Amino acid sequence: MRGLVSITLMAIFLVVALSGIIMHIPAHDGQHNNGALEYDTDNFVLKRLHEWAGYLLIILGVVHLVLNRKPMLMHVGWKK
Repeated sequence: MRGLVSITLMAIFLVVALSGIIMHIPAHDGQHNNGALEYDTDNFVLKRLHEWAGYLLIILGVVHLVLNRKPMLMHVGWKK
């Protein structure tokens, strides 16, 4: 279970990171929009993907912390 959660967490992190970067790439259509892509129909899908992947990232992060609480507590010296 730990391995599956860790791999999924890494994959979702990459989705959130890359979609966040893509959303801030300036549009090349000649219109000035403060450096970020405007959310037309295509970018709306990217925005929704980014939002839902972010929610999944939070949930998996909490699951990861719960599954790995003992090793983390040992690492910070709170449990021997």
